[in-house]
Amino acid sequence: MMEINQRKRLFFIRLKDNYFAPSIKKEDPGYDVVYYFHCKEYREKSQIFNTLFIDLTREKEDILSSFDRTTKQVVRKMIRENFLVLEMIENPNKSELEEFRTFFNDFAYRKKIRPCDDTLIENLIKISSFKISKVSFNGQVLCMFGFITDKERVCVQYESSIRFSCNDCPETIKLSGKASKMLEYFSMIYFKDKGFKTYDLCGLTLNPDNKEMENIDRRKKGFGGTIVKEYNFMYPLTLKGKIFVWMKHFHCSIYKSFFLKRS
Repeated sequence: MMEINQRKRLFFIRLKDNYFAPSIKKEDPGYDVVYYFHCKEYREKSQIFNTLFIDLTREKEDILSSFDRTTKQVVRKMIRENFLVLEMIENPNKSELEEFRTFFNDFAYRKKIRPCDDTLIENLIKISSFKISKVSFNGQVLCMFGFITDKERVCVQYESSIRFSCNDCPETIKLSGKASKMLEYFSMIYFKDKGFKTYDLCGLTLNPDNKEMENIDRRKKGFGGTIVKEYNFMYPLTLKGKIFVWMKHFHCSIYKSFFLKRS
């Protein structure tokens, strides 16, 4: 369990974020609301978060053998040919963080997804819980991952590649896909050797109606693992906290209702 980002809001509502909690903390003096992310305990009005866990306590060969046929073949070939440069940055400095942000945000812009959460990364850096891995070829970065680490668990919070910014070079697009698989395996083994027990691929949509998301799910499932259900929610601890949470839910319902009517 990891607690970060203690802060105050309007009317001095005291908040913080809690990641990977096994259960809800019913009392937490000094706070009005706790935001739970990836909590194992269900609460009413929780957002379900499906994800995929890779067991790192197994032997290295067992981890690789559990990949699907295509993923396994790609990784074994990349290991044999050994032409990619793979790196893990344990304690990123300012320039390394800037390189990661620039690379990921460009990927996010082209793919139309959210950019990096700078506040989250800054808070993780303070407690040495943000790591970066990257893979390069001939000096060109092909893929970069950003991880949240918490004692026994490592979560792939950000994944990005060069594929959307090199549309005129199909060979680079193809190589980036293979490099991504290799970087995933490299990262698993790196964290296994550091004593971590779970590699969390951070999210499955399990929505067959969304073709793009289904393709992402298929890629992740190619690494084997176990599908796990977790929950995201706000938990009030005081009367002020209950009012704050009610107002948040009310605002959300009005917002959704407005856009549903317009669609």
